[in-house]
Amino acid sequence: KFWWVEDKKALLRFTNDSDESIAGNIILNLSRNPCNRAVRISIFNGNNEILSLILYQDEKNVKIGYYVIKPYSEADVFLTAQVDNFCELTNGDERKLTAQITGWAFE
Repeated sequence: KFWWVEDKKALLRFTNDSDESIAGNIILNLSRNPCNRAVRISIFNGNNEILSLILYQDEKNVKIGYYVIKPYSEADVFLTAQVDNFCELTNGDERKLTAQITGWAFE
């Protein structure tokens, strides 16, 4: 499974449905677009950019920070991805795909 990231700001919401706080690092598994073009990833906590990187390789685990999520609450992270030339697919899909999230972990 994976989730496509388009050329707009994406919201990633991590929810704690437990009655206890959880604390740890959020790690995203990122991969390039279907055309394998390098992509610039920026990750924000609110309006503050907390990480910026260029994804050259096929897949990378990216630690985006330490979070404490209180019981029955959420942590929001925003992600933007930019490429120099958009990937045009031959199947008629007109989305501007920049990267994909192939998984995530909370450690």
